[in-house]
Amino acid sequence: MRVIGNGPKGNGTAREVEFEYTRTGANGLEGTGETFRLAADQVFKAIGQTLEGTPDGLALKGRKIRVDTQGRTSLAQVWAGGDCATGGDTLYRNQRARDLLAAKAGELTVADLQEALRDHAGYPLSICRHVDAERGNSGTASIASIVMDVGARTMYVASGPPCSYEYQTVTVPGAVPSAVAPQSRPVGSPA
Repeated sequence: MRVIGNGPKGNGTAREVEFEYTRTGANGLEGTGETFRLAADQVFKAIGQTLEGTPDGLALKGRKIRVDTQGRTSLAQVWAGGDCATGGDTLYRNQRARDLLAAKAGELTVADLQEALRDHAGYPLSICRHVDAERGNSGTASIASIVMDVGARTMYVASGPPCSYEYQTVTVPGAVPSAVAPQSRPVGSPA
């Protein structure tokens, strides 16, 4: 990710954020060189730190940015998500998913990923989330789950919490049918 500003005489504001597509390489994720940009005039980075230096008019809820159910903030045309708005549990959930999948590295199947997305360990901060005000999770829930096998041009979509909804297979036009069942071959292997 790269933040592109308004030039050397600009006032320090952002103009765009550039993202680079990645792929799995021998040593983990690596850039493909292909990028895309999104217009932005402000960027807040949050990877578990305390949020400081918020702009005037941005309402907070505790030490997080207050958002509605759509992620809108108190400022017009400003949305927020992730740790800066919902809490620091994203890091916990990410580590839990890594732990569940580490033993299958290189042999990961669609079924393995779907099973990890159904995980309830550490509830209410679990990977699969449900609204439960009594247990401290009053505003965050898994509303859908998607696993993509890019090599096979296939998506597996659960239209609700994946522990309660079956994954439906969606094949992108132009995909070559696989001779091997998608649930039993490593993700990303050629169709």
